[in-house]
Amino acid sequence: MTVDTDDQPSADLIDFESEADDFAAQVTTALRALIGLDRPSTSSDRRDLWRRHNLPSHISSFLGRAHAIEPPPGETDDSRTKVRVVTEKGREWIRDPTLILRAAEDASGYIAAINAALAQFAREERLPVEDEREYILRSKKLWPKNLWPSLGSHLDRFRTADSDLHRWVHHLRSSQAFAFNLFGPLAVGWPWARDTWRPVFGDVRRVEFEYPADRDPAGDDPLQERTPDRPHRTRVDVRVDHGAHETTLVEVKLTEQEFGGCSKAHDAGNPLRATCTTPDLALEEIANGCYLAQIAGRPYFRRLMEPASLISASRLQAFSYDGCPLRGGLYQIARNLMMAQHVRTSGAAVRFAVVAPSADLNPALHGHRSLRGYPDVLSFLRAVVHEKDQDAIRIVDFAEVVAHARSLNPEADSWVDYMRRKYIEPLRRGAAARKSQLGSSRS
Repeated sequence: MTVDTDDQPSADLIDFESEADDFAAQVTTALRALIGLDRPSTSSDRRDLWRRHNLPSHISSFLGRAHAIEPPPGETDDSRTKVRVVTEKGREWIRDPTLILRAAEDASGYIAAINAALAQFAREERLPVEDEREYILRSKKLWPKNLWPSLGSHLDRFRTADSDLHRWVHHLRSSQAFAFNLFGPLAVGWPWARDTWRPVFGDVRRVEFEYPADRDPAGDDPLQERTPDRPHRTRVDVRVDHGAHETTLVEVKLTEQEFGGCSKAHDAGNPLRATCTTPDLALEEIANGCYLAQIAGRPYFRRLMEPASLISASRLQAFSYDGCPLRGGLYQIARNLMMAQHVRTSGAAVRFAVVAPSADLNPALHGHRSLRGYPDVLSFLRAVVHEKDQDAIRIVDFAEVVAHARSLNPEADSWVDYMRRKYIEPLRRGAAARKSQLGSSRS
């Protein structure tokens, strides 16, 4: 059955960092496609266009609620066909996509509530923030003020080259700054931090952020992703070396609503885009028609199908029922697992962990849409890994780590209080706002 999604709630659209630019590109693609019809669009038109351009259905709801599309002036709104035209606001968004990001944050009750709580935190801490967006520091150069103050004298523990810092590291909701604050005490080596993380890692020898870092030529491009035209490559949020010869690669999530997907699936400039959405292709067929493999020169599928791969090709193949299995959140997961596979070649016992809020603090990350039907994040991650490697995958609730620190040592109290006020309490407010927003849309 086809469902008209124009009236579905548009909560939880984007994270400000990795997903934001992709979402702005998707919205711009949608608006250009609507304008390209040269006539008002019906709900059926929009469903067809979204399918053709591989766009998420909730874009309709977002465009409508933000008044980027509206009923034609002077016409009665037909509840069946829901005829819409692109408004001047929508055309302005095409000219300036940064306006899309602000509108998306306003549309999501979850994100708006978190931003409001962070603005309050900034006032309490007297942080130098923007006048309009009081949850963003005035300049990226001020990013050290996004750290727990006790870490300010230990900046040498963090990679501080510009290329190692995220574009929005000065946003109080930055997942990179969150990782610095969460793992920074462990990187410094404070005893209370070692005790706090011991149930997760055992005895920690070394903590490295943004592995492999740009200033580390020896490990600069282990997945062979870089070309002169495309200098970006996979980096893991945190690498923790522990025990005698053990390593855990950590993906940190904060307010992200899902794991990152491949943006080429909705890139109108991708000449091989049909491969992205053709169902039930073999992995070899996808590789032969994949933009990343054939044009960008990234050997992902070859690596995924190697015998030593952590990823089971047959298990990954099961996700191809609606197109390329890496089109959604498995793209980010697969790249992390390929990096773990690379580290494993050094002889280390390697694990991959996601450190994130629990379902009561970030419901969407643990929701059906993000996990493609799996009951929880751990099951979703393990669904593509060989049976023998299931124990190499872990999920860690960061709030439980913070609570554990408080019970161990009074020296951790300042850090615990900071993490609670800056992260846990805003996430709680966001989850409550999301619940209220979804409840209102159903009533």
